[in-house]
Amino acid sequence: MRSKSIVILLLVVATGLGACSQADTQQNEPKAEDVSLVTPAATAATATPKTAEDVVINGSNTVQTQALRGQNIEVTGDGNTATFTGHSQEFSITGSDNVVVLENVKAIDVTGDNNTVTWRGSMPTITNLGQHNVIERAK
Repeated sequence: MRSKSIVILLLVVATGLGACSQADTQQNEPKAEDVSLVTPAATAATATPKTAEDVVINGSNTVQTQALRGQNIEVTGDGNTATFTGHSQEFSITGSDNVVVLENVKAIDVTGDNNTVTWRGSMPTITNLGQHNVIERAK
């Protein structure tokens, strides 16, 4: 009788764990709106955001081309090359040796060294907290 109770108990526990596992899997399935705009290091990517969420790039040695519709942009890392078309509110970069081209940006904030940031459009507000950075209107 005792072994029969243990077998039943094990079946109940196993069934419960299986149900929990299935529930967790269903809850964690990625949705299209959860996809991040962050691109892994050393890859090339082109993305057009579908919402007004901020664009965040973390990593080094990425190549980015993105069309914007009013988002803020944050780049953190070294050796990134990025082109942002459209219009954006604020652009901030933290790192070194990045090359960025912007269109129609309202503010540029650079922290780090040896970065090159060029823009087209109206004169943005510029903050440069680094050394040997080039921040200028595109020619």
